Amino acid sequence: MLDNLLMNALKYSDGEVLVRVSRGDENASIAVIDRGIGIPKNELGEVFTRFGRASNARRKGVSGSGVGLYVSRKIVEVHGGSISVASAEGRGSTFTISLPLAEA
Repeated sequence: MLDNLLMNALKYSDGEVLVRVSRGDENASIAVIDRGIGIPKNELGEVFTRFGRASNARRKGVSGSGVGLYVSRKIVEVHGGSISVASAEGRGSTFTISLPLAEA
């Protein structure tokens, strides 16, 4: 899942990609932040569906099948976590994974 998020960030962005890792009391969070093409607001709910791709990515001819984020979501959910996206078209996207910490 991390490989997919990082490769997507690099594919959709010409600039720097940031990764932030943080720890809460019960969860760890990983955020992958790019300054790429972003996702249209009305399409944010579709990017984690099977074959879901943003229209601007298709228009720009960016390759992809639309299954990577779907598979990433499934992997995160199997581990008891969640994945979300915040994005603005033309400004970039932040994908955040939250996973429960293992018991000591």
